[in-house]
This record gives sequence, structure tokens and C-alpha cells, in this order.
Amino acid sequence: MKTLPLIIPYPPVLLSPNQRPHWAQKSRAKATYRFACRVLVEEQLRWLGQDPERELMLRSPRLLFEVCAYRAGRTPDKDNLIASLKSGLDGVADALGVDDERFDTGRVQFALVDRKVQQQVLLVFSAAAPGARVANW
Repeated sequence: MKTLPLIIPYPPVLLSPNQRPHWAQKSRAKATYRFACRVLVEEQLRWLGQDPERELMLRSPRLLFEVCAYRAGRTPDKDNLIASLKSGLDGVADALGVDDERFDTGRVQFALVDRKVQQQVLLVFSAAAPGARVANW
């Protein structure tokens, strides 16, 4: 099965569902994160070049994505990470030219890294089997 690995930055703290910032501050953080993710994914797709198998995978009705978050310090709950990634996933969908309604969450993992290392999120997309039930986490 063809997969598409993509790296996006770790979401800002303001996007955590446990944070309660002013709405304008949160809105600005969402827009900035969405734009950053879209630009980074477009750059990665340009670097990967044209691939007919990838294009076919992106046309499947459901896209399964697995998450591996490289994080220093405490790791958040898995559901909080997915909620924090929402605007980033919107940016990924924009770059891929698909509707994020087709995304299904697969496995979510964390890897602890040194504080000096950039914190980031690895998303691995693949076509979900038709009619398959996806077990979250």
C-alpha cells in the first residue's frame, strides 16, 4: 500500500483545547498554523515530484493518517493532540487538494526528543480500505 509521509510543525500551545486564550489570539494562531502547514506540505510535495500511485491514493474516498509527535517534555493526551492539529490538518488538506472530511485518524504515538531538537509531527497518509472500520488509538 502506498503511503505519503509529511512533516508539519508541532501545534502552538494556544491551540490546545485546554487553553482559554482570547478569541482573536486563538484565531490568529489557527490561521498562522494552517498557513505554515500548507506551505510546508506544498514544499514537500514539490520535492517528492509527480507520482501516479500517490495521485490514485489521494483520490480514494477515505484517507487514513497516523501521527507520530516528536515532543520534548510532557506529552499531551492523544485526543488533545488531534484537537490541536485541527487547523494544521486543514492546511494539509488545502495543500493536498482534498476535503479534510475524508481523513480518518489511525494510530497516535509520541516520541520524546531533546529540548534542543525541533518539535514536529509526522503524518503518514494511506488509502483506507473501503468499508474498513478504523480503530482510533
